[in-house]
Amino acid sequence: MIVHDEIDSYLAADLHSELSAEERTALHTHLIECAACRKLHQETKIMNKILEDNLATEKTDPIF
Repeated sequence: MIVHDEIDSYLAADLHSELSAEERTALHTHLIECAACRKLHQETKIMNKILEDNLATEKTDPIF
């Protein structure tokens, strides 16, 4: 299945609402069927939340 083979790309796109309706349906259908990808999806969401919570207030150095 293409979703399984490209799971990292699908999960990143899903986090940023970049999937088409068809791709989102395919991803969610795959997550129902595949425990390994479902676990990775949960880990990806948790990591994204941690990064957003901790880096949202950080500002780029003006010299940068």
